[in-house]
Amino acid sequence: MTDTKIASPIKIAGVDVQLLVEKMRTWPESFLSHAQISEWLGYPAQSEKGRQRVGSTRNILRSQHGQIWNAERGSGLRRADDVGKIVVAQSYTARAHNACRRGLKTLACVDAAGLEAAERTRFNVALSHLGMLDHLTRPKAAKAIEAQVMAAADKLPLQKTIEAIRDV
Repeated sequence: MTDTKIASPIKIAGVDVQLLVEKMRTWPESFLSHAQISEWLGYPAQSEKGRQRVGSTRNILRSQHGQIWNAERGSGLRRADDVGKIVVAQSYTARAHNACRRGLKTLACVDAAGLEAAERTRFNVALSHLGMLDHLTRPKAAKAIEAQVMAAADKLPLQKTIEAIRDV
C-alpha cells in the first residue's frame, strides 16, 4: 500500500467575499458602517450570512493585506492603526489565559486515580501543559516580561523570556 497524500481543498473566496475584500482594502476612511457593507453585499451585514462573509473578509484582510478591522458593536467596523493592532494582539493573551483556566477547572473534575496508565499520562500532560500556559499568560508574567523588554529595549529571546517569568 502506498502512502498517498490527499491534497487539501483549494479555498477560493466567494464572489461576495472577494468584493468585500477589494472594497474594504481600498476604503479611504478608518470607519465602515454596517449600512455601507449591507449596500455592497445586497443583504444585511448583520444577518448570519452577512456576518460569515464579513468574518471571512476580515480574515483575508488580516492574513494577506495586514489590515485589522475591529467590530464596533451595533455600528460597523474600524480599521486598526498600529497601536490598535497591539491592543488586539494583547487581548489574545487574556483569552488564552481564560481558556487555560477553564481547561484546568475541567481537568479538576477528573478522577485521576481511576484512569488507566495511558489515560493518566494524557491527563498529566494536559494538566502540565495547561498549568504552564496559565502561568505564562498571567498579568504578572506580562509585567515581568515588560520590565525585561524595557531594560533590553528590544524583544527578548525565548530563554530570556523564560528567565523573566521564572519567579513570578
